[in-house]
Amino acid sequence: MHNELNSIQDQKNRAVRLYTLGNNGVTESDVATIIEELNLRQNQFSHEFSELLQEKDSIYVSDESIQQISDITEQISIGIDHFTNEEKLSIIDLLGVNCILHKGETKKDDTLEIIGFFPATIASVGSTEFEFKPSTNLNPMVL
Repeated sequence: MHNELNSIQDQKNRAVRLYTLGNNGVTESDVATIIEELNLRQNQFSHEFSELLQEKDSIYVSDESIQQISDITEQISIGIDHFTNEEKLSIIDLLGVNCILHKGETKKDDTLEIIGFFPATIASVGSTEFEFKPSTNLNPMVL
């Protein structure tokens, strides 16, 4: 959001520079319209930012929850091979993991995209290894 606000300010400055340089067909009315639209966008982002701050302040994590997360993290750091299936499913749910099957022309060409939070570059679940494909926000894995 900070980058977007900086971008809006840069666009305002550029519009004013175009007008002050002259000889480019940009009128004072054009600049006023551009700045008005940018001010609207800036106000929308500022409003969204305020809402996010309020939402952040309303989130409370108890000391008990923090301790539970710490305990689970310690268990996971050792490895999950000794976990029950129910515990493994809980971890998958906790990490927000989703799977998408991409059907190929043949069964051999099928790929399984696993999307969620994966803190390592290679994940191992039992004896199955997964290869990561880079993504914008998440780290999908392809089987």
